[in-house]
Amino acid sequence: MKKYLLSALALMASLVAVAQPQSNPLPENVAYNARSMNSAQDVGRSFNNSPTFFIYPDSPLNEEAAKALVEELDVDKVAEQTHASTFVINPVGEKYDNKADFEAFVELYNRARSGNLKVIGIGNGATFVNTALAATDAAGHIAGILTIGGKTFKAPASSYGVPAYIAGKTAKSVAKPYIAINKATKDGDRYTNADEPLLCVVVNENTTAQL
Repeated sequence: MKKYLLSALALMASLVAVAQPQSNPLPENVAYNARSMNSAQDVGRSFNNSPTFFIYPDSPLNEEAAKALVEELDVDKVAEQTHASTFVINPVGEKYDNKADFEAFVELYNRARSGNLKVIGIGNGATFVNTALAATDAAGHIAGILTIGGKTFKAPASSYGVPAYIAGKTAKSVAKPYIAINKATKDGDRYTNADEPLLCVVVNENTTAQL
């Protein structure tokens, strides 16, 4: 599974927009936050191009478990290479609630002020990402989505689309609305929008894919 995650993270990190650093105390549902300041990064690279990762786990994690998840996903390695900021975001309550957790997403997004936002969802976290973010206008503010497992969603009538890497046993059904909102067609090993190549969907149909 790790090789699929590395491919997905490389794809997400290559979709560059504009990012600015966040400040102020973080919401209580943020289990873990780190920002890489790797001095070995290529000379001339702007911190304004740095990605921000929002990671939604399957269930609430403490700081230690959240850090371990970041390392399991290899996001820490990508962060070192790209000066990325990383947030592991628990549900506001005991489990995800689209209304409450969307409001929390908006608050953290406004604080992070990131135009290069990558969102990762796992299990129940993936369901939240699919149904509360990808299925709404929020998709237009996200530079890339990676989901592992989770339930599918109904594609909205209109959407700006969002690049996506869909993995896990539900990948085939979850990918369908992503393909629809991106107006993508089969293009080799992915689905791509003919007019906007960045609007692509990669599907890992390995039904045993999991962390």
